[in-house]
Amino acid sequence: MKHRRTNKLVCYKIKGYLKSARLESILVSSTFLLLAEWYYSGDILIKITLLPLFSLSLLTTAGSWQNYVFDIEVDKKAGKNIDFFKYISPKEMLFSSILLVIAGTAILYYVSPIAFIIGVIESILFLTYSAPPVRFKAHPFFDILANMLVFGTLPFLIGFTIIKNSIPIEVILLSLTLGLLAGSYYLFISSFEIETDKKAGIKNTGAIFGFNKTINIAIFFFFTSLILYILQYNISNIVILAGYIITLPLVLFLKITKKIQIQLLIVSLIFLLWNGAVLLLLSLFTGSVLSISLFTLTFIILVMVIYTYIVTKV
Repeated sequence: MKHRRTNKLVCYKIKGYLKSARLESILVSSTFLLLAEWYYSGDILIKITLLPLFSLSLLTTAGSWQNYVFDIEVDKKAGKNIDFFKYISPKEMLFSSILLVIAGTAILYYVSPIAFIIGVIESILFLTYSAPPVRFKAHPFFDILANMLVFGTLPFLIGFTIIKNSIPIEVILLSLTLGLLAGSYYLFISSFEIETDKKAGIKNTGAIFGFNKTINIAIFFFFTSLILYILQYNISNIVILAGYIITLPLVLFLKITKKIQIQLLIVSLIFLLWNGAVLLLLSLFTGSVLSISLFTLTFIILVMVIYTYIVTKV
């Protein structure tokens, strides 16, 4: 009987860790990594990509766990489902995140010293984003910058280090241009958590500017990223351009519609479609198992989001 209870507890813990990993964040950062490798090499080779991709997933998961640990009270007030803390103590989750950081950065050190440095910066940003006293998420504009870097810019740079041992300035500029997309996605998502953040005393960008202005800033980031890309880089690159084009109507429609349920659906779809378009084209151009797998996962989540919306409406 005791053995059975132990096995049951282990299963609950595993389920809790997986649930708190935030799969969508891993998908977004992984897509930026693959995009960088393909953009500068024309291919995605599993034998040199698997390790950095895995390490990035570890770091992103660690950041998610840390965010849950330091946001327990905020999430309770928001009514979020954090029942995994019934089986996993905050200290245990924090310790587990540290183990993932050590493993992830160690793998990146094996990949290259530059990848290791970027991984360390990513880990520090994830921790300081949630943890006091720095807690970037509670400071306007710093919350946007942190999300731009950890989900867009830095994963893109890690992807570039797969093929090169140095990072030229034009690659950094492109990573920042695409990082604006990650910033816009953060603003779209956080705009629906403004009231909860205010009650919890979190004075982030959304809490300072309010819903409408936050959406406007997000749209501004999206179009700034698009314009900078067109002005600086080869617009004939259909992979990156397709990501912008397929999500452009949704970004514009988000401003037109006033129905909260539809706005929430659009926000969920924006980066799922961006991810899906980019990963689909990468799969077609390279035939890579990695991009095909990530595209399949994105497609499944997309179908689930649409299905959930339909069921809720009915």
